[in-house]
Amino acid sequence: MVRLILLCPLALLLCICTSAAASSAARPPAPLRTAIVARDIPTAPAALDEWLNRAELTGASVIKLPVFWNTVSPKRPAAGASDPDNPDYRFATLDIQLQRIAAHGFTPLLLVSGAPGWARQAPDNGKTPLGFDLPAWTSFTKALASRYDGHHQLPKVKLWQAWNEPNGSRDLSPAFEHAKPVSPLLYRRIVETMADSVHGVSSQNTLVAGGLSPFGRPGSVISPLRFMRQLFCLDTASARPVDCRRPLPVDVWAVHPYTSGGPFHSAYHPNDVSLGDLPEVRALLTQAVEAGSLEKGRLPLWVTEFAWDSAPADPGGVPLERHARWTAAALYQMHLSGVELVAWFSLHDDPVRVSSYQSGLFNALWKPKPALRSFFFPLYVSASDGSLTIWGRTPHGKAGPVTVERRVGSRWQKVVVLRASSNGIFGSQLRAAGGTMRARAGVEISNSFSSAKVRDVPVRPFGSR
Repeated sequence: MVRLILLCPLALLLCICTSAAASSAARPPAPLRTAIVARDIPTAPAALDEWLNRAELTGASVIKLPVFWNTVSPKRPAAGASDPDNPDYRFATLDIQLQRIAAHGFTPLLLVSGAPGWARQAPDNGKTPLGFDLPAWTSFTKALASRYDGHHQLPKVKLWQAWNEPNGSRDLSPAFEHAKPVSPLLYRRIVETMADSVHGVSSQNTLVAGGLSPFGRPGSVISPLRFMRQLFCLDTASARPVDCRRPLPVDVWAVHPYTSGGPFHSAYHPNDVSLGDLPEVRALLTQAVEAGSLEKGRLPLWVTEFAWDSAPADPGGVPLERHARWTAAALYQMHLSGVELVAWFSLHDDPVRVSSYQSGLFNALWKPKPALRSFFFPLYVSASDGSLTIWGRTPHGKAGPVTVERRVGSRWQKVVVLRASSNGIFGSQLRAAGGTMRARAGVEISNSFSSAKVRDVPVRPFGSR
Protein backbone atom coordinates (compact mmCIF):
# COMPACT_ATOMS: atom_id res chain seq x y z
CA MET A 1 0.00 0.00 0.00
CA VAL A 2 1.29 3.45 -0.90
CA ARG A 3 1.73 5.68 2.14
CA LEU A 4 -0.03 9.02 1.55
CA ILE A 5 1.58 12.16 2.92
CA LEU A 6 -0.57 15.27 2.75
CA LEU A 7 1.27 18.44 1.83
CA CYS A 8 -0.55 21.64 2.74
CA PRO A 9 -1.14 23.69 -0.43
CA LEU A 10 -2.74 20.92 -2.51
CA ALA A 11 -4.44 19.37 0.50
CA LEU A 12 -6.13 22.66 1.38
CA LEU A 13 -7.43 23.00 -2.16
CA LEU A 14 -8.57 19.44 -2.70
CA CYS A 15 -9.86 18.84 0.84
CA ILE A 16 -9.87 15.13 0.15
CA CYS A 17 -7.14 12.61 -0.35
CA THR A 18 -8.11 8.96 -0.51
CA SER A 19 -6.51 5.62 -1.28
CA ALA A 20 -7.96 2.16 -1.61
CA ALA A 21 -7.50 1.73 2.13
CA ALA A 22 -8.34 5.16 3.49
CA SER A 23 -10.70 8.03 2.85
CA SER A 24 -11.43 11.49 4.21
CA ALA A 25 -14.81 12.88 5.26
CA ALA A 26 -13.69 16.46 4.68
CA ARG A 27 -15.73 18.90 2.59
CA PRO A 28 -15.41 18.23 -1.17
CA PRO A 29 -13.20 20.55 -3.18
CA ALA A 30 -14.65 23.35 -5.24
CA PRO A 31 -16.16 22.24 -8.56
CA LEU A 32 -14.55 22.69 -11.94
CA ARG A 33 -17.24 22.85 -14.60
CA THR A 34 -16.27 22.99 -18.25
CA ALA A 35 -17.93 24.83 -21.12
CA ILE A 36 -17.56 25.35 -24.85
CA VAL A 37 -17.71 28.80 -26.43
CA ALA A 38 -20.24 28.44 -29.26
CA ARG A 39 -18.57 30.92 -31.57
CA ASP A 40 -19.19 28.68 -34.55
CA ILE A 41 -22.54 27.11 -33.64
CA PRO A 42 -24.76 26.43 -36.68
CA THR A 43 -28.30 27.69 -37.14
CA ALA A 44 -29.71 24.92 -39.37
CA PRO A 45 -31.35 22.30 -37.08
CA ALA A 46 -29.58 19.22 -38.53
CA ALA A 47 -26.14 20.86 -38.46
CA LEU A 48 -26.87 22.23 -35.00
CA ASP A 49 -27.66 18.75 -33.64
CA GLU A 50 -24.46 17.37 -35.18
CA TRP A 51 -22.45 20.20 -33.60
CA LEU A 52 -24.02 19.49 -30.21
CA ASN A 53 -23.38 15.74 -30.56
CA ARG A 54 -19.69 16.52 -30.90
CA ALA A 55 -19.83 19.04 -28.06
CA GLU A 56 -21.06 16.19 -25.84
CA LEU A 57 -17.75 14.40 -26.49
CA THR A 58 -15.88 17.20 -24.67
CA GLY A 59 -17.57 16.41 -21.35
CA ALA A 60 -18.63 20.06 -21.02
CA SER A 61 -21.89 20.81 -19.25
CA VAL A 62 -22.28 24.45 -20.35
CA ILE A 63 -22.55 26.08 -23.77
CA LYS A 64 -21.58 29.76 -23.83
CA LEU A 65 -23.79 31.22 -26.53
CA PRO A 66 -23.23 34.76 -27.81
CA VAL A 67 -26.32 36.94 -28.24
CA PHE A 68 -25.66 40.03 -30.33
CA TRP A 69 -27.98 42.90 -29.56
CA ASN A 70 -27.39 44.38 -33.02
CA THR A 71 -28.48 41.08 -34.65
CA VAL A 72 -31.61 40.58 -32.57
CA SER A 73 -32.55 44.25 -32.77
CA PRO A 74 -31.14 45.75 -35.99
CA LYS A 75 -33.66 48.60 -35.77
CA ARG A 76 -35.08 50.45 -32.79
CA PRO A 77 -38.31 48.79 -31.59
CA ALA A 78 -41.31 50.96 -32.39
CA ALA A 79 -42.89 50.33 -28.98
CA GLY A 80 -42.90 47.86 -26.10
CA ALA A 81 -39.14 47.29 -26.10
CA SER A 82 -39.35 45.34 -22.82
CA ASP A 83 -41.93 42.94 -24.29
CA PRO A 84 -40.40 39.44 -24.78
CA ASP A 85 -42.81 38.87 -27.69
CA ASN A 86 -42.11 42.15 -29.48
CA PRO A 87 -42.20 41.36 -33.23
CA ASP A 88 -39.40 43.87 -33.89
CA TYR A 89 -36.97 41.49 -32.17
CA ARG A 90 -35.49 38.63 -34.20
CA PHE A 91 -35.50 35.81 -31.66
CA ALA A 92 -36.26 32.87 -33.99
CA THR A 93 -32.67 31.59 -34.39
CA LEU A 94 -31.89 32.00 -30.70
CA ASP A 95 -35.09 30.14 -29.78
CA ILE A 96 -34.07 27.14 -31.90
CA GLN A 97 -30.50 27.11 -30.60
CA LEU A 98 -31.62 27.20 -26.97
CA GLN A 99 -34.22 24.48 -27.54
CA ARG A 100 -31.63 22.15 -29.06
CA ILE A 101 -29.00 23.02 -26.42
CA ALA A 102 -31.49 22.07 -23.71
CA ALA A 103 -32.49 18.89 -25.56
CA HIS A 104 -28.85 17.78 -25.54
CA GLY A 105 -28.62 18.31 -21.78
CA PHE A 106 -26.42 21.42 -21.77
CA THR A 107 -26.85 24.49 -19.59
CA PRO A 108 -26.78 27.69 -21.67
CA LEU A 109 -24.74 30.73 -20.66
CA LEU A 110 -25.97 33.70 -22.69
CA LEU A 111 -23.31 36.31 -23.42
CA VAL A 112 -25.11 39.54 -24.34
CA SER A 113 -23.15 42.26 -26.16
CA GLY A 114 -22.86 44.18 -29.44
CA ALA A 115 -24.65 47.50 -29.48
CA PRO A 116 -26.61 48.32 -32.67
CA GLY A 117 -25.73 51.53 -34.43
CA TRP A 118 -29.00 53.17 -33.42
CA ALA A 119 -28.14 52.64 -29.73
CA ARG A 120 -24.72 54.29 -29.99
CA GLN A 121 -25.76 57.87 -29.54
CA ALA A 122 -23.77 60.91 -30.63
CA PRO A 123 -23.10 63.44 -27.86
CA ASP A 124 -25.87 66.00 -27.47
CA ASN A 125 -24.31 69.03 -25.83
CA GLY A 126 -22.98 66.84 -23.06
CA LYS A 127 -26.42 65.42 -22.22
CA THR A 128 -25.40 61.91 -23.36
CA PRO A 129 -21.74 61.90 -22.35
CA LEU A 130 -21.44 58.12 -22.50
CA GLY A 131 -22.59 57.89 -26.11
CA PHE A 132 -24.84 54.91 -25.34
CA ASP A 133 -28.61 54.38 -25.05
CA LEU A 134 -28.84 52.82 -21.60
CA PRO A 135 -32.67 52.81 -21.46
CA ALA A 136 -32.71 50.79 -24.69
CA TRP A 137 -30.18 48.33 -23.21
CA THR A 138 -32.33 47.99 -20.11
CA SER A 139 -35.44 47.26 -22.18
CA PHE A 140 -33.61 44.73 -24.35
CA THR A 141 -32.16 42.78 -21.41
CA LYS A 142 -35.60 42.77 -19.71
CA ALA A 143 -37.13 41.35 -22.87
CA LEU A 144 -34.40 38.68 -23.09
CA ALA A 145 -34.61 37.60 -19.46
CA SER A 146 -38.41 37.51 -19.61
CA ARG A 147 -38.52 35.51 -22.85
CA TYR A 148 -36.29 32.79 -21.38
CA ASP A 149 -37.86 32.65 -17.91
CA GLY A 150 -39.24 29.15 -18.45
CA HIS A 151 -42.83 30.33 -18.87
CA HIS A 152 -42.95 31.04 -22.62
CA GLN A 153 -42.70 27.45 -23.91
CA LEU A 154 -38.98 28.07 -24.27
CA PRO A 155 -35.98 26.87 -22.20
CA LYS A 156 -35.23 28.67 -18.97
CA VAL A 157 -31.90 30.51 -18.97
CA LYS A 158 -30.25 30.99 -15.58
CA LEU A 159 -26.72 32.03 -16.58
CA TRP A 160 -26.16 35.47 -18.11
CA GLN A 161 -22.99 37.37 -18.99
CA ALA A 162 -22.82 41.15 -19.39
CA TRP A 163 -20.72 42.02 -22.42
CA ASN A 164 -17.56 40.53 -23.90
CA GLU A 165 -14.11 41.91 -23.02
CA PRO A 166 -15.47 45.31 -21.95
CA ASN A 167 -11.98 46.65 -21.22
CA GLY A 168 -11.44 46.83 -24.98
CA SER A 169 -14.91 47.21 -26.47
CA ARG A 170 -15.41 50.16 -28.80
CA ASP A 171 -19.13 50.02 -28.00
CA LEU A 172 -18.22 51.28 -24.53
CA SER A 173 -16.37 54.35 -25.76
CA PRO A 174 -17.43 57.80 -24.61
CA ALA A 175 -18.26 59.54 -27.87
CA PHE A 176 -16.59 62.74 -26.77
CA GLU A 177 -13.26 61.26 -25.62
CA HIS A 178 -11.49 59.28 -28.30
CA ALA A 179 -8.11 59.34 -26.55
CA LYS A 180 -9.47 57.00 -23.86
CA PRO A 181 -11.88 54.78 -25.75
CA VAL A 182 -13.17 52.51 -22.98
CA SER A 183 -15.33 53.62 -20.08
CA PRO A 184 -15.42 51.60 -16.83
CA LEU A 185 -18.27 53.89 -15.78
CA LEU A 186 -20.39 52.83 -18.76
CA TYR A 187 -19.61 49.18 -18.10
CA ARG A 188 -20.69 49.63 -14.48
CA ARG A 189 -24.02 51.03 -15.65
CA ILE A 190 -24.45 48.22 -18.19
CA VAL A 191 -23.89 45.65 -15.43
CA GLU A 192 -26.22 47.42 -12.98
CA THR A 193 -29.09 47.65 -15.45
CA MET A 194 -28.64 44.07 -16.67
CA ALA A 195 -28.56 42.88 -13.06
CA ASP A 196 -31.89 44.60 -12.47
CA SER A 197 -33.27 42.84 -15.56
CA VAL A 198 -32.12 39.26 -14.91
CA HIS A 199 -32.51 39.35 -11.12
CA GLY A 200 -35.89 41.03 -11.52
CA VAL A 201 -37.11 38.01 -13.50
CA SER A 202 -35.67 35.50 -11.01
CA SER A 203 -33.49 35.86 -7.96
CA GLN A 204 -32.02 32.47 -8.95
CA ASN A 205 -30.51 33.89 -12.13
CA THR A 206 -26.73 34.33 -12.18
CA LEU A 207 -25.08 37.41 -13.68
CA VAL A 208 -21.47 37.08 -14.80
CA ALA A 209 -19.42 40.27 -15.23
CA GLY A 210 -15.90 40.91 -16.44
CA GLY A 211 -14.86 38.50 -19.16
CA LEU A 212 -11.86 40.77 -19.52
CA SER A 213 -9.40 40.78 -22.39
CA PRO A 214 -5.99 39.68 -21.03
CA PHE A 215 -3.62 42.20 -22.58
CA GLY A 216 -3.76 45.98 -22.46
CA ARG A 217 -2.94 48.11 -25.49
CA PRO A 218 -2.40 51.86 -25.16
CA GLY A 219 -5.32 53.81 -26.56
CA SER A 220 -7.56 50.80 -27.18
CA VAL A 221 -7.58 48.24 -24.35
CA ILE A 222 -7.31 48.98 -20.62
CA SER A 223 -5.20 46.32 -18.91
CA PRO A 224 -7.52 43.97 -17.00
CA LEU A 225 -6.17 44.59 -13.49
CA ARG A 226 -6.23 48.35 -14.05
CA PHE A 227 -9.80 48.10 -15.38
CA MET A 228 -10.83 46.18 -12.27
CA ARG A 229 -9.27 48.79 -9.99
CA GLN A 230 -11.16 51.55 -11.78
CA LEU A 231 -14.43 49.63 -11.84
CA PHE A 232 -14.24 48.83 -8.12
CA CYS A 233 -13.00 52.32 -7.14
CA LEU A 234 -9.68 50.95 -5.92
CA ASP A 235 -7.65 53.18 -8.27
CA THR A 236 -7.64 56.53 -6.48
CA ALA A 237 -5.31 58.02 -9.09
CA SER A 238 -7.71 57.35 -11.96
CA ALA A 239 -8.44 60.34 -14.17
CA ARG A 240 -11.97 59.04 -14.78
CA PRO A 241 -13.65 58.35 -11.43
CA VAL A 242 -16.37 55.71 -11.21
CA ASP A 243 -19.46 56.12 -9.07
CA CYS A 244 -19.29 53.28 -6.54
CA ARG A 245 -22.11 54.45 -4.31
CA ARG A 246 -23.98 51.27 -5.26
CA PRO A 247 -21.97 48.06 -4.83
CA LEU A 248 -21.76 46.18 -8.10
CA PRO A 249 -24.65 43.63 -8.13
CA VAL A 250 -22.93 40.68 -9.82
CA ASP A 251 -22.77 36.99 -8.94
CA VAL A 252 -19.60 35.84 -10.75
CA TRP A 253 -16.43 37.54 -12.00
CA ALA A 254 -14.75 36.31 -15.20
CA VAL A 255 -11.48 36.78 -17.07
CA HIS A 256 -9.92 35.49 -20.30
CA PRO A 257 -6.33 34.64 -19.23
CA TYR A 258 -4.78 33.85 -22.62
CA THR A 259 -1.15 32.99 -22.07
CA SER A 260 1.96 33.56 -24.19
CA GLY A 261 3.70 30.54 -22.72
CA GLY A 262 2.92 27.44 -20.71
CA PRO A 263 0.20 26.89 -18.08
CA PHE A 264 2.13 28.58 -15.26
CA HIS A 265 3.35 31.53 -17.31
CA SER A 266 2.66 35.09 -16.10
CA ALA A 267 1.98 38.03 -18.38
CA TYR A 268 4.88 40.31 -19.26
CA HIS A 269 3.15 43.55 -18.26
CA PRO A 270 2.18 43.85 -14.58
CA ASN A 271 -1.50 44.74 -15.14
CA ASP A 272 -2.18 42.02 -17.70
CA VAL A 273 -3.62 38.62 -16.79
CA SER A 274 -2.40 35.24 -17.99
CA LEU A 275 -2.75 31.90 -16.21
CA GLY A 276 0.03 32.65 -13.75
CA ASP A 277 -1.67 35.91 -12.71
CA LEU A 278 -5.01 34.46 -11.60
CA PRO A 279 -4.08 34.85 -7.88
CA GLU A 280 -3.79 38.60 -8.51
CA VAL A 281 -7.34 38.64 -9.88
CA ARG A 282 -8.57 36.88 -6.75
CA ALA A 283 -6.63 39.32 -4.55
CA LEU A 284 -8.26 42.31 -6.30
CA LEU A 285 -11.70 40.79 -5.84
CA THR A 286 -10.93 40.40 -2.13
CA GLN A 287 -9.91 44.06 -1.96
CA ALA A 288 -13.17 45.02 -3.68
CA VAL A 289 -15.16 43.08 -1.09
CA GLU A 290 -13.27 44.77 1.74
CA ALA A 291 -13.90 48.17 0.11
CA GLY A 292 -17.63 47.48 -0.12
CA SER A 293 -17.60 47.57 -3.94
CA LEU A 294 -19.27 44.19 -4.45
CA GLU A 295 -22.83 43.49 -3.37
CA LYS A 296 -22.54 39.70 -2.99
CA GLY A 297 -19.26 39.50 -1.11
CA ARG A 298 -16.80 36.85 -2.29
CA LEU A 299 -17.49 36.04 -5.94
CA PRO A 300 -16.85 32.79 -7.76
CA LEU A 301 -14.14 33.21 -10.42
CA TRP A 302 -14.78 31.88 -13.92
CA VAL A 303 -12.69 31.73 -17.08
CA THR A 304 -15.27 32.32 -19.82
CA GLU A 305 -12.80 32.10 -22.70
CA PHE A 306 -9.44 30.37 -23.00
CA ALA A 307 -7.37 28.30 -25.44
CA TRP A 308 -4.14 28.04 -27.38
CA ASP A 309 -3.95 27.66 -31.14
CA SER A 310 -2.43 24.33 -32.16
CA ALA A 311 -0.01 23.32 -34.89
CA PRO A 312 -1.21 22.06 -37.24
CA ALA A 313 -3.04 23.95 -38.69
CA ASP A 314 -1.59 27.18 -37.31
CA PRO A 315 2.18 27.18 -37.97
CA GLY A 316 2.67 29.48 -34.98
CA GLY A 317 0.53 27.34 -32.67
CA VAL A 318 1.46 24.81 -29.99
CA PRO A 319 2.47 21.32 -31.27
CA LEU A 320 -0.31 18.80 -30.70
CA GLU A 321 1.38 16.70 -27.99
CA ARG A 322 2.37 19.78 -26.00
CA HIS A 323 -1.08 21.28 -26.66
CA ALA A 324 -2.66 18.25 -24.94
CA ARG A 325 -0.26 18.44 -21.98
CA TRP A 326 -0.81 22.18 -21.56
CA THR A 327 -4.58 21.73 -21.68
CA ALA A 328 -4.56 19.35 -18.70
CA ALA A 329 -2.03 21.46 -16.79
CA ALA A 330 -4.03 24.65 -17.48
CA LEU A 331 -7.15 23.08 -15.95
CA TYR A 332 -5.07 22.14 -12.90
CA GLN A 333 -3.62 25.64 -12.65
CA MET A 334 -7.06 27.26 -12.95
CA HIS A 335 -8.61 25.00 -10.32
CA LEU A 336 -5.63 25.62 -8.03
CA SER A 337 -6.32 29.37 -8.46
CA GLY A 338 -9.97 29.00 -7.45
CA VAL A 339 -11.57 28.98 -10.92
CA GLU A 340 -14.89 27.11 -10.92
CA LEU A 341 -15.79 27.14 -14.63
CA VAL A 342 -13.57 27.06 -17.74
CA ALA A 343 -14.93 27.75 -21.25
CA TRP A 344 -12.77 26.56 -24.15
CA PHE A 345 -12.58 28.63 -27.33
CA SER A 346 -13.83 26.81 -29.35
CA LEU A 347 -15.21 23.42 -30.44
CA HIS A 348 -13.40 23.10 -33.79
CA ASP A 349 -10.92 24.87 -36.04
CA ASP A 350 -12.06 26.97 -38.93
CA PRO A 351 -10.72 26.06 -42.38
CA VAL A 352 -7.49 28.00 -42.79
CA ARG A 353 -8.85 29.72 -45.90
CA VAL A 354 -11.79 31.04 -43.85
CA SER A 355 -10.14 32.37 -40.70
CA SER A 356 -7.14 32.08 -38.42
CA TYR A 357 -8.97 30.46 -35.46
CA GLN A 358 -7.18 27.16 -34.87
CA SER A 359 -7.81 26.61 -31.15
CA GLY A 360 -10.58 24.00 -31.35
CA LEU A 361 -10.65 20.62 -29.67
CA PHE A 362 -11.41 19.18 -33.12
CA ASN A 363 -9.65 20.20 -36.31
CA ALA A 364 -11.49 21.69 -39.29
CA LEU A 365 -12.32 18.18 -40.57
CA TRP A 366 -13.78 17.22 -37.16
CA LYS A 367 -10.88 14.92 -36.29
CA PRO A 368 -10.30 15.01 -32.52
CA LYS A 369 -7.06 16.59 -31.35
CA PRO A 370 -5.18 14.98 -28.42
CA ALA A 371 -6.27 17.97 -26.31
CA LEU A 372 -9.88 16.76 -26.49
CA ARG A 373 -9.08 13.85 -24.15
CA SER A 374 -7.14 16.19 -21.83
CA PHE A 375 -10.17 18.48 -21.61
CA PHE A 376 -12.60 15.56 -21.15
CA PHE A 377 -10.50 13.72 -18.53
CA PRO A 378 -7.63 15.94 -17.35
CA LEU A 379 -4.74 14.45 -15.38
CA TYR A 380 -1.80 16.45 -14.05
CA VAL A 381 1.19 15.00 -12.18
CA SER A 382 4.51 16.39 -11.02
CA ALA A 383 7.36 14.96 -8.96
CA SER A 384 9.82 16.70 -6.65
CA ASP A 385 12.13 15.37 -3.93
CA GLY A 386 10.39 12.01 -3.76
CA SER A 387 6.91 13.54 -3.56
CA LEU A 388 4.36 12.95 -6.29
CA THR A 389 1.51 15.43 -6.87
CA ILE A 390 -1.59 14.06 -8.60
CA TRP A 391 -4.64 16.05 -9.68
CA GLY A 392 -7.47 15.35 -12.06
CA ARG A 393 -11.15 15.56 -12.84
CA THR A 394 -13.25 12.62 -13.94
CA PRO A 395 -15.31 12.78 -17.15
CA HIS A 396 -18.51 14.74 -16.53
CA GLY A 397 -17.35 15.44 -12.97
CA LYS A 398 -18.66 12.16 -11.55
CA ALA A 399 -17.76 10.75 -8.14
CA GLY A 400 -16.13 7.35 -7.81
CA PRO A 401 -12.82 5.48 -7.68
CA VAL A 402 -9.95 6.52 -9.93
CA THR A 403 -6.93 4.29 -10.48
CA VAL A 404 -3.66 6.08 -11.19
CA GLU A 405 -1.10 3.97 -13.04
CA ARG A 406 2.59 4.34 -13.93
CA ARG A 407 4.08 3.04 -17.16
CA VAL A 408 6.76 0.45 -16.49
CA GLY A 409 8.26 -0.73 -19.77
CA SER A 410 5.31 -1.77 -21.91
CA ARG A 411 2.99 -2.33 -18.94
CA TRP A 412 0.90 -0.09 -16.67
CA GLN A 413 1.34 -0.61 -12.94
CA LYS A 414 -1.11 0.63 -10.30
CA VAL A 415 0.25 3.43 -8.10
CA VAL A 416 -2.79 4.39 -6.04
CA VAL A 417 -6.58 4.34 -6.08
CA LEU A 418 -8.15 7.72 -5.30
CA ARG A 419 -11.78 8.59 -4.83
CA ALA A 420 -13.13 11.47 -6.85
CA SER A 421 -15.34 13.86 -4.93
CA SER A 422 -18.97 14.63 -5.70
CA ASN A 423 -17.59 17.20 -8.17
CA GLY A 424 -15.33 14.66 -9.86
CA ILE A 425 -12.11 16.18 -8.48
CA PHE A 426 -9.43 13.78 -7.29
CA GLY A 427 -5.92 14.39 -6.07
CA SER A 428 -3.18 13.56 -3.65
CA GLN A 429 0.40 14.18 -2.68
CA LEU A 430 2.24 11.02 -1.75
CA ARG A 431 5.69 9.56 -1.35
CA ALA A 432 6.20 7.81 -4.64
CA ALA A 433 8.42 7.93 -7.68
CA GLY A 434 7.46 9.96 -10.71
CA GLY A 435 7.20 8.78 -14.27
CA THR A 436 4.59 8.67 -16.99
CA MET A 437 1.14 8.30 -15.48
CA ARG A 438 -2.42 7.80 -16.59
CA ALA A 439 -5.76 7.60 -14.79
CA ARG A 440 -8.66 5.18 -15.19
CA ALA A 441 -12.24 5.93 -14.17
CA GLY A 442 -14.54 3.09 -15.19
CA VAL A 443 -13.98 2.50 -18.88
CA GLU A 444 -12.44 5.93 -19.45
CA ILE A 445 -8.67 6.39 -19.62
CA SER A 446 -6.92 9.77 -19.53
CA ASN A 447 -4.06 10.85 -21.72
CA SER A 448 -0.70 9.90 -20.24
CA PHE A 449 1.16 12.67 -18.43
CA SER A 450 4.86 12.71 -17.57
CA SER A 451 5.83 14.03 -14.15
CA ALA A 452 9.11 15.32 -15.56
CA LYS A 453 9.46 19.09 -15.53
CA VAL A 454 9.01 20.74 -18.92
CA ARG A 455 10.51 24.13 -19.57
CA ASP A 456 8.27 27.06 -20.36
CA VAL A 457 8.23 27.72 -24.10
CA PRO A 458 7.20 31.19 -25.30
CA VAL A 459 4.33 31.18 -27.81
CA ARG A 460 1.77 33.57 -29.16
CA PRO A 461 -1.53 32.55 -27.56
CA PHE A 462 -3.21 33.10 -30.93
CA GLY A 463 -0.47 31.37 -32.90
CA SER A 464 0.72 33.16 -36.02
CA ARG A 465 -1.87 35.94 -35.70
